[in-house]
Amino acid sequence: MRIQLALDDISRNDALALLDNVHPYIDIVEVGTPFIIQEQITRDGLSKTLQPYTGLSAAHPLLKLSEYSYAELKSDA
Repeated sequence: MRIQLALDDISRNDALALLDNVHPYIDIVEVGTPFIIQEQITRDGLSKTLQPYTGLSAAHPLLKLSEYSYAELKSDA
């Protein structure tokens, strides 16, 4: 079983604080459209945000990130 955290209506700072607390217990971070638009997240920005959490995958259709791990994002930059 994989555990997913959805980030939708949250600030970048609050999202990072939440990830600091829960990253050992989750496998996937789903980055929602409201978060993408509000925080003006790009693919490179998301990879930098997830850098400390290298075991996590991110998913968002607007960024075409489904099932990319940080290592894959980093090598693509």
